[in-house]
Amino acid sequence: MKIKWGVIGCGGIADRRTLPGMMLADNAELVAVMDANKAAAESCKEKYNAKYAFDNIEELLAIDEIQAVYIASPVFCHKEQAFAAADAGKDILIEKPVGLTSEEAEEIAAYCDKKGVKLG
Repeated sequence: MKIKWGVIGCGGIADRRTLPGMMLADNAELVAVMDANKAAAESCKEKYNAKYAFDNIEELLAIDEIQAVYIASPVFCHKEQAFAAADAGKDILIEKPVGLTSEEAEEIAAYCDKKGVKLG
C-alpha cells in the first residue's frame, strides 16, 4: 500500500533531501505540492511529477486522496499548518524544529493527538 502525500513547502530540505528520498520509496506517492511562491510549487510539481501544485494550504488539504502531509515550511508556519492538516484528518511529518518553542511543539503534538492523526 502506498501512502499518498502532500508537501507543504517546496524549498530547501524538501527539494534537496526529502522529496528525492520519497521518490525512491516503493510505499510513497507524491500527489500535490504547495508553496507560497506558485512558481516554486509548479517547478517542484514538474520535477517530481506530482499531480497538483498550489500556492495555498486549503486547496492541498481539500484533496481527499492525500493521506499525509510533509510540512517543510519555515518554523513560524508549522503550528498553523499542522493544526489545519490535523483538522483535515491528514497524518503529519513535520520538519524540525516542530515549533518555535518547546511549548508550541507540545501544543502541536497534543492537538494532533486530540484529532486522532499521527505526528512524526
